[in-house]
Amino acid sequence: MVSHNYQPTPENKSRYKFSFGLWTFRHRGADPFGEPTKPVIPVQESIRGLAERNVYGFNFHDDDLV
Repeated sequence: MVSHNYQPTPENKSRYKFSFGLWTFRHRGADPFGEPTKPVIPVQESIRGLAERNVYGFNFHDDDLV
């Protein structure tokens, strides 16, 4: 039988690590038919926010630091 208990355990927390792409936070939410829906978030603020949430790491896209 499959368990659907999705609560993390201390064992899970030490075994699984997640990273996030900075572009997912910095995207302004625009589409081809409209204007952007949110302001640009500076790279440093994005990284600081991830660190405050104990995120393991982040990764870059093509122009995240430019």
